Amino acid sequence: MSQVGFNLMGDLKAAKKIHLPWWLGLTLAVFAAFCAAIFDHLHRIELTLPVMNSVIVFGYLIRLRWRLRDRVWFWLTMLVCAALHVPLIMAIPWTTKWVPPVAVAVFDAVDFCVILLVLALLERMVDGRLNSGGRAAS
Repeated sequence: MSQVGFNLMGDLKAAKKIHLPWWLGLTLAVFAAFCAAIFDHLHRIELTLPVMNSVIVFGYLIRLRWRLRDRVWFWLTMLVCAALHVPLIMAIPWTTKWVPPVAVAVFDAVDFCVILLVLALLERMVDGRLNSGGRAAS
């Protein structure tokens, strides 16, 4: 993986340093209540936790890779990844019973790492093409 410039340990250390301000925590709590109300109305309350986890994972990824915010490919990749999460979340038979937090964390960590790898590969491909020969690729 060193060939693609993927530094998982460095990315995880950087992610640990990200702290949420109080207003963002409050916003997430309101959003979670809103999601729970909508999914309860749709009789799919079990989707609240996976949707909220996906929102948080994507939030951390965007914050971690904020330096890529001016690149169209970054936002398209995030959009495609988010779109792929919809059928994935709908296909898994979720439960309303208690699930150990470690199990949830494993799913979130794998999701986080896979998307980080995709971003690293794309960044290497795009930046490598742009920097090779000192000219932009068409």
